[in-house]
Amino acid sequence: MAKDITVHKSFSLIEKFSKNDSLTTNEKMLLKYLPHKVQNIIWELHSSMMFPIPYCFSAIMTAVSGSIANSKALCTQNGYIVYPSIFMAIIGESGENKSQPIKWFMRPLWIRTAEMLKDYNGELDAYLKEVAKGNFEMDKPKKVQFIIQDATIEAVKEILYENPRGLLVIFDELISWIKSFSRYKRGKASEEGEWIVICDGDSLMVNRKGDARVLYIKHPFVALIGSIQPYVLCDAFKGSGMEDGLLWRIFMTYSEHPASPILWNDNKPDENLQDQWSEIITAILDQSFDADYDCPKALRYTDNAWTVIRSWQNMKEEDYTANHSQKELSVWRKVQVSVHKISICLKELWKACREDVLEIGEGDNGDLPTDDDPLGNENFIGMQMALAATQVMDYYLENALHTLKMMTDMFPGVLTQGQKIFLKMFPLEEFVSRSAIVDHAVKRGMKQRTIDRYLSQLRGTMLECNHGKYRLTESGKMAIFGGNR
Repeated sequence: MAKDITVHKSFSLIEKFSKNDSLTTNEKMLLKYLPHKVQNIIWELHSSMMFPIPYCFSAIMTAVSGSIANSKALCTQNGYIVYPSIFMAIIGESGENKSQPIKWFMRPLWIRTAEMLKDYNGELDAYLKEVAKGNFEMDKPKKVQFIIQDATIEAVKEILYENPRGLLVIFDELISWIKSFSRYKRGKASEEGEWIVICDGDSLMVNRKGDARVLYIKHPFVALIGSIQPYVLCDAFKGSGMEDGLLWRIFMTYSEHPASPILWNDNKPDENLQDQWSEIITAILDQSFDADYDCPKALRYTDNAWTVIRSWQNMKEEDYTANHSQKELSVWRKVQVSVHKISICLKELWKACREDVLEIGEGDNGDLPTDDDPLGNENFIGMQMALAATQVMDYYLENALHTLKMMTDMFPGVLTQGQKIFLKMFPLEEFVSRSAIVDHAVKRGMKQRTIDRYLSQLRGTMLECNHGKYRLTESGKMAIFGGNR
């Protein structure tokens, strides 16, 4: 083992965080799965600049995603190939310090881009001077661009074709991205399907105006991040958007202390903090430029890691199929594959920090067989990283369901007449058993398959289910009675 690798016996919090009683369970969990070097950076930013911890974590995951890009992909045991493409929404009210963490953690990437563009401009000037002299032997320099801001889908596709490595796209306001979708562009083709293709890493065809050629992008990679207010997000995707394929592919993060004051203080962050983060993220970035983007380096799970991932997915799938609404089940099924993206990003972040995790600590699912996390073998993701990824994904799934609930509360939607009749069969407050409501509905002339469909459609939004018994939610009451109760 290399001498400069820091060894931790388990994932753990640095002392400054472990003694901080103001942190929520989610904040401690997110921090715990980061290398100590990164935890220290977040501590400095949190204590001096009041950066919310979940915003820092999410900005870090997106920066890592954009730095890996098409250089690596995860091949799962059941045959899926997943690229670490993360679309991230930093959600909070105005003034909740949403934008600053994004700017801070992306700064080294912007600086690197500026350096590379300066080199390109110098090479292009030299090339043009040679052409002006009649010398056509010199190869035209290739522009390398891996980060852009507030770009349209047309610009993204053009740059992706010229830069198969992939892009990191940053939006000051995420709504400017959402507004490009079809509901805001009447009479124009929808761009949403293309963003879904990019998010999933599927192949993309590009038809350019005034050009008969069709451009083929084998692996279009984009990592994307921006901030947005809760109501604006819900309003943008209301109605048919609640079933939206793209919305639930977006990682969503909220502040854990939304009502807390953001007070200025005299704490000064370490002067070398930006250099420390730059060293970490550029270590990930640098290795991506030498990759074969048509055939990315394949990462795999160890057998024990795959056991963790598979068991997590099976347990969630059974729970959501049996105990959640159809909409919640749909959200889960869109979210689940992203666990692989988090696995890749955590793995590469730990490797860049040169910190190893050897054993699972107490309480970290110790009943599973343990194996050494193979950070020394860069082709595999170990069980510890897999376990961390599942718990991080539980956090993002919880946030997606929170968003779904907000959307349902704000915009209950239009019920059919049959659904309204069915809901009016429920008592206003009490729980009622499934058998009792089925008997009552059948006597009213409803068919069994219709009752089953309504229970599935309305569970979790208009109906609350608890151990096989149902009652109206507040949204359900409002939807059928309005304010007249």
